[in-house]
Amino acid sequence: MFEQPVVEWLESDCLPYLRRVARRVAFAHGISDADGADLYQELCLALWKAGPDRRVNATWIFHTASHLAVDIFKRCRRAQRISAAVGAELTRFPVSPTRETLLLVRARAGQLPRPLRRFYRLRFEEGYTQRELMQTAHMTRGGVREIERKCLKRLAGPRA
Repeated sequence: MFEQPVVEWLESDCLPYLRRVARRVAFAHGISDADGADLYQELCLALWKAGPDRRVNATWIFHTASHLAVDIFKRCRRAQRISAAVGAELTRFPVSPTRETLLLVRARAGQLPRPLRRFYRLRFEEGYTQRELMQTAHMTRGGVREIERKCLKRLAGPRA
């Protein structure tokens, strides 16, 4: 396809094309159908944010969709890692471990003391490794592991 203004991508008969691009890119990145719908919405938002007069082509659409798909994939992986770290306490409910569990964990994280909240944000939301936390917080690896253990124990809550 040739370059055309963003407005035409969003208002014309190109929307089915955008939906197909999102579905194709989602499949290529191993993203579920539900997250593929999110990819389509985020792709439309990216077009809208680019500005109505900006001229884009199909290559721009595919590259943007691929970048958004990687972001969605990382979010899903992060949610899975958090739910696995917290343990079966939160995942025993019949919910999707990628979205609802993450919301439950974030709600519990909001109730943590300030130092543990900061640790949770850095370790699990921003994805810092233990080594990066050691350098950032000027701690030993054992200290980072101890704080992580406390954080996960508090997030898991009381065991019945």
